[in-house]
Amino acid sequence: MSGCGWQYEVKQYKKMNNGHNQTQTAGFLNSRRVVLADGSFINLQGEATNGSCDHTYFAHELDSDGNFIPDDTGDSPDGFKGSYKSTDTCGFIYIDTNGLKGPNVIGKDVFAIRFTLNSIDVSGNSYGNLKYVFANDKLIKTEDYEVGEFKKD
Repeated sequence: MSGCGWQYEVKQYKKMNNGHNQTQTAGFLNSRRVVLADGSFINLQGEATNGSCDHTYFAHELDSDGNFIPDDTGDSPDGFKGSYKSTDTCGFIYIDTNGLKGPNVIGKDVFAIRFTLNSIDVSGNSYGNLKYVFANDKLIKTEDYEVGEFKKD
């Protein structure tokens, strides 16, 4: 898989703080990938466990700068404040329209489709907003930024 780019970083559609004062990127297409003849990638990521799509995850609280807030109580799983939330996400279908070729940016050449047992979600900007693309025949607005330390504009 190393020749196919086993895992690579994809930039978000806009500059966002990852909670540790760095720009947020996503490790992308790291398993179950299909490489099509034109070089595009399709990746399936399952979120279901024990036959159910219903599960919980830990959502961090953020300060005004978008950083995680330390939790000195010892109640959190990773030392930062937050709470457990529920979701019915069964998984995601990720698409990179041109594989390892750039720009590798969500909303430009990388898109995601979130699915549950009863619905498909293509509308979130963090997924590339395919609903907007289909309705307006153009891509969502994306920002050009450097990966590294997060600085508010």
